[in-house]
Amino acid sequence: MTTFPGSHMVAFPSLWSVIDESTGRIICELDNPMLDPGDGSVISATNISIITYAGNGQWCRQEDIYNPLRFLRAAMKWCRKAQELGTLDEDAARWMRRHGGP
Repeated sequence: MTTFPGSHMVAFPSLWSVIDESTGRIICELDNPMLDPGDGSVISATNISIITYAGNGQWCRQEDIYNPLRFLRAAMKWCRKAQELGTLDEDAARWMRRHGGP
């Protein structure tokens, strides 16, 4: 998560979760809000995470399920807003050009 858009995601709060004791899994929806582009806007996309318990206080696996189009739209929206506000950094600008932005 060192390059855009991952580098601009500031938190991963769980919106809901379900514990499946029989399989040792937690299934949850995580929000991925991005940095404030400069006007207080909250731009984010969500993903589903499945975390598997290994026993003895340890987790053995985390599987993430993303909708790539949803993340593309959120990241492009963030870039356009940051560009409009004059806060678009070079990493995000490169990503924006590579993915069809101006």
